[in-house]
Amino acid sequence: HTPSWFPMQAQKTSKTHAPDAAPATSASPPKPLPANSLKTLTLSNEDVSEVVGLPLGDRSQFDSPSASASDYSKPECALTLGITKDALGDGEFTAYRSVRNQASKDDGLIGMFSQNVATFETSDKASEIFHKAYAPLGPCNSAIISAKNNPATWKILASGPFNGDTVRFGALQFTDRGQPLGWRCDHQAHVKNNVIVEASMCAWANGSPAATAAV
Repeated sequence: HTPSWFPMQAQKTSKTHAPDAAPATSASPPKPLPANSLKTLTLSNEDVSEVVGLPLGDRSQFDSPSASASDYSKPECALTLGITKDALGDGEFTAYRSVRNQASKDDGLIGMFSQNVATFETSDKASEIFHKAYAPLGPCNSAIISAKNNPATWKILASGPFNGDTVRFGALQFTDRGQPLGWRCDHQAHVKNNVIVEASMCAWANGSPAATAAV
């Protein structure tokens, strides 16, 4: 049901008596995370299974995005089906990692969880690329999209808003008769400091909670 081209997608506190607060000073911006920090920004197999509620033990990793916007019937909406090269500035990132966990039963997928993380030179660059990529998705809501090399069609769920540092969207797969198949992919993307993180959950149910937990 999910085509092969689809990009694969607590604290405790204690109360103590605090001293009088020091005079307020302007906080310095956080230092950019180094490119080699990527491995600390993705969930482990165990964490993925806990977040998703399914044992998704089949794991694969990719070091660069493979899809381009031009691979889809609606290039301007391609990002709703997963990270593309174009969305990340055509290689302007300093490091990239995509991790996909999935599981199958009776030759069919029962769940697929994807994490895409990219670091950039500065927080300004990450923010610029994030908003340039995601801000235009609003008009894609309810549009039908497919990959040029695959007949599967998807209805985009992108009601917005898309002007913040966190965005949510998804897609429903349709049958060849134009009816919802029941398989859906839910995405959430976020930019913070010099990092863009996008997570998605594809399943026979709403995957938004899992995508949110990862971002």
